[in-house]
Amino acid sequence: MGLRARLLLLVLLPTIPALLLALYTNIEQRRFAKAKVGKEALKIVQIVAAGQNGLIETTRGHLIGLSKFPQAYGSDSSSFEKFFATMCKVYSDYPDFGIVDTNGSLISCAHGLKGQTNLANRLDFQRVARTHGLAVGEFQPGDNFSKPILPVGYPLLGEHGRLVRVVYASLDLAALNRVLAQAPLPEGGVAEVFDSTGHRLARRPGRAEWVAGKSRSDSALFTTISRNGEGIAEMPGLDGASRLYAFTTLRSGPEANLFLTVGIPDSVAYSETKHMLLFNLSILCGVASLALLGAWIYGDRHILKPINALLSTARRVGSGDLRARTGVAHASGELHQLVRSFDEMATSLQQQRAEMERAQEEIRRLNETLEGRVVERTAQLAELNRQLEGFSYSVSHDLRAPLRHMGSYLDLLRTESGASFTEEADHFLQQISGAIARMNDLVEDLLAFAKMSREEIRRESVAMAELVDEVQREMKRDTEGRDIRWKIEPLPQAFVDRAMLKQVWVNLLANAVKYTRERQHAEISVGCKNLPDELEFYVRDNGAGFDMQHADKLFGVFQRLHSPDKFEGTGIGLANVHRIVARHGGRIWAQAEADRGATFWFTLPKAGKQ
Repeated sequence: MGLRARLLLLVLLPTIPALLLALYTNIEQRRFAKAKVGKEALKIVQIVAAGQNGLIETTRGHLIGLSKFPQAYGSDSSSFEKFFATMCKVYSDYPDFGIVDTNGSLISCAHGLKGQTNLANRLDFQRVARTHGLAVGEFQPGDNFSKPILPVGYPLLGEHGRLVRVVYASLDLAALNRVLAQAPLPEGGVAEVFDSTGHRLARRPGRAEWVAGKSRSDSALFTTISRNGEGIAEMPGLDGASRLYAFTTLRSGPEANLFLTVGIPDSVAYSETKHMLLFNLSILCGVASLALLGAWIYGDRHILKPINALLSTARRVGSGDLRARTGVAHASGELHQLVRSFDEMATSLQQQRAEMERAQEEIRRLNETLEGRVVERTAQLAELNRQLEGFSYSVSHDLRAPLRHMGSYLDLLRTESGASFTEEADHFLQQISGAIARMNDLVEDLLAFAKMSREEIRRESVAMAELVDEVQREMKRDTEGRDIRWKIEPLPQAFVDRAMLKQVWVNLLANAVKYTRERQHAEISVGCKNLPDELEFYVRDNGAGFDMQHADKLFGVFQRLHSPDKFEGTGIGLANVHRIVARHGGRIWAQAEADRGATFWFTLPKAGKQ
């Protein structure tokens, strides 16, 4: 969502409470209108009920008059047929009058159907038989000889209130419609009359559908009326149109005879409320439109224009054009302050770039000078190393001849004059012989150390377990007669120079054997940790150990942490190990405690990690 849309939405937010208030007010007004119109509709439905009740009472009077004739109780009632026919002519609202026996058999009527009809299943007869009072029946459809009617029954009682016969009158439904037509309905209003079984007997305006004889007892309208008796309800009518209905019931005794309704269309009932809602919404829409127009103009001039300029300039600056500026006039607003700060930042960045370019030019010039010096110093250092290695080799090589001569002459002296030497002189000769041997070992180690620096590394896949086993077998002469417990863990393959790594294992294992010499039960462990980029090997023993304060001297040439009288050695072995491991790209270190043993670790890069 763009900034303009968000700004307009923000302006519209205050109208939401106003809209909700308008809707709430309309709901309340609708509720009041419903109560007001409902009361008026109840008055109208009471008028309709009074008119319909008048018809029922008139019918009651006619039936009471008939019940006064003694002939109605006699065995011969045939004389009533003409009388009933005369009454039908006089009272045109009644197509038929008649007398029914207690078993439902028709005794006499205006149409002379004596003995041919049984009315026991008619509702009016059943109600009279049950209540011994006036009873309104249900809708009776017409045929070719009669009109649709609403029968009304009245009891003829004998001694002790015993029912003797039932006299009835058939009320023409047109009379109900004529009475209904006199009701003061508002424009669009509907008035209807139903019997107790849901048949519509009369309707205004228009002619009712009772001619078809279809019951509407399952409709929402009739269900509400029959359940509540009297009240107000908003619902769709039988024609599907929504109306505000007022309804009531006509009764004779405990049972309902007729149900009457008056429906007011929603357009009439809520017309004032609807007009008020439309008026409020029009005012609200007008205010919202003016607010949106003002927000559009103000936002475009004072918000979007600076922001768009800021975005465009930021893109140019981001692409490397530090000379870009927004061009927006600076003002006191927060947004204008942001624009001004951005312009100042762009200026600062431009200055920093200029300074950086100058510094880079200076660095480039210095690098060119420094590179020449590095090349020169590297060449000098290489030459010095070559000279030093040559000197070491020459010195070591040239020392071997005098040492051999000294040893030869010492052996000759012992052969020629050994018997004449005193015990002290013989001791001195032994000391000289030992010094010559140590000097010879030292020269050999120096030669090996110098050679190790010059030799090219020839890497191959080497089984470290086999290499350690080979070195261990070669050391059997030095371990004969000793109790040494070896613990060799599985070792992996390594991509190394085999000869050089053998020298590493020779030095580390020889040291472990040498420095555990004073232990009755020596323990030497060899293992490896497989790390992601390298292999970490270790050699651990329970020998003499050393003080970690002097650990930095371990891998220097001629550096020793123990007396030569106690443990022999030249001090070059670990230096040689350090150089081999370093040339393979690894590291070596140690951890120990005096008289508690020592552990040496060294790492080798895995194949492809060199």
